[in-house]
Amino acid sequence: MSVSAFLSHSHHDLRVGNAIKKQLADYGIEVFLAHKDLKPSTEWQKVIRQHLRDCEVFLPLLTTHFHESYWTDQETGIAVAHRKFILPLKVDVNPYGFISEIQALRIGKSIGDSCWKIARALAAEPDFSREVRSAVIEMFAASGSFDETPLIATRLAELRPFSNSEARAIVAGSANNQNIYGCWAVRDFVNGVIQKASRLDSSLVREFRARVKEWDSR
Repeated sequence: MSVSAFLSHSHHDLRVGNAIKKQLADYGIEVFLAHKDLKPSTEWQKVIRQHLRDCEVFLPLLTTHFHESYWTDQETGIAVAHRKFILPLKVDVNPYGFISEIQALRIGKSIGDSCWKIARALAAEPDFSREVRSAVIEMFAASGSFDETPLIATRLAELRPFSNSEARAIVAGSANNQNIYGCWAVRDFVNGVIQKASRLDSSLVREFRARVKEWDSR
């Protein structure tokens, strides 16, 4: 399962929008991006209205071009009317109109850091927490290098505390990934998860610690 989001943007900002779409997918957030996802033959207005009705999250990308677009303010109005969860993404324009009172999330120069802030904000919402948290745990368990694993671990740690099922998934994934059990800094994070878990299969803990011992004896 994933969180469905609609990214409202000016066509001038398609490059940024596409980067956001791509990176949010890693966090279990499936973004509809009109200029990217619509085929030339599609009845695009009908499709856009359908995605606005079906999405769970509305993300307006607030740049200087946003208000100049003929469609973005209309998309925002529809999202408000349908009572969507709205998270304004501020590049250089503050939220205005019907969303002026909603706290915006600042999009900085690092799209990676900004997308993590979006994911973390959604993870704090009960309606989206499970999907986002599960995606981050899966990303951690599948981390592909010693360089990226500590960063993912740091971000995952920001989602603490973990449920028992989440702790099991973290420890099980850690025992099967040498980029985790072979990394000193990340081991400390996993050991912290083990210590905090109230109910955790002892076999999982033994397997993780055996992998650590085996790695260190190489």
